[in-house]
Amino acid sequence: MATRKNKPEVAERTEICKNCRWARLGEVIYCHRYPPVPVYDVSEQSVDSYQPVTGPDNYCGEFAPKLND
Repeated sequence: MATRKNKPEVAERTEICKNCRWARLGEVIYCHRYPPVPVYDVSEQSVDSYQPVTGPDNYCGEFAPKLND
């Protein structure tokens, strides 16, 4: 009688933005890995800068685990 192979356990993906040290959490997740993005406001004719906004399940390849607090 042949032995049965066990199904491997699927590890939970932890390398996502909400677990990354570059993420600043709030109402949305702001990524601090890269410099702010300049945005031109036509109504006020000025330039503001904002950190890139990302979704909680995104993965950009620049993941770094959170450091101990």
